[in-house]
Amino acid sequence: MRRGGYMALEAAGMVTTALAAQAMIRGLLDHDSEPLWGILNAVTDGLTDQMILLGSVALVAVVLGGWAHTRRESTTERVGHSGEIRSRGTS
Repeated sequence: MRRGGYMALEAAGMVTTALAAQAMIRGLLDHDSEPLWGILNAVTDGLTDQMILLGSVALVAVVLGGWAHTRRESTTERVGHSGEIRSRGTS
């Protein structure tokens, strides 16, 4: 996968995590609201099941985003860093 693919996967993981976390918090604080506008009603019928599903989605998104971040960092070198150890000369 190229650098752009890792960046896209990292961004998708961050956005998915933010949306799932927001829906979980809103569902926990306001029990009358439907998480994600009722999309999860077709999948599960209880609030507890919906919170478990949203938590799982957020966890998977965090893991995938973190994995993409570490893969992207390992494939690119930082500016001015050639990977070798340099010692300072005493003059």
